[in-house]
Amino acid sequence: MVIPNSFFLKHALTNETYSKRYRLHIITVPLSTDDDWIQAERLLLEAAQEECQAYLEEAKRHMKELEGKVWLDAPSVEPRVTIQLPDAGRINLLLRIPCPTQFPSRLEQAILRKFLSRFRFAPRSGT
Repeated sequence: MVIPNSFFLKHALTNETYSKRYRLHIITVPLSTDDDWIQAERLLLEAAQEECQAYLEEAKRHMKELEGKVWLDAPSVEPRVTIQLPDAGRINLLLRIPCPTQFPSRLEQAILRKFLSRFRFAPRSGT
């Protein structure tokens, strides 16, 4: 792969590889304003906490170790949800989770499947 130097001057870059064992991963869950976003937020967070529980303490220790090595403030690794309003009638829930570097998609799928099995979307009008 070849990336021109000008790319680095025109675009913001994020280095997600400073940690070899754990990284922070973001999952976006789009909703309608007709959906119960408060319940969705709670269920999404519960699913994340259940799936991340097995390695959460190790991820905390690892991020804390990095503080001294790479001169940064270690981010909280506790799963958290933030809200975006991208368009009228739409809500995005952004779930940030710690995950082992080698399998973010596997963890994402486990969380989404657990969330979707518990959450009931509002019926669409006309259906």
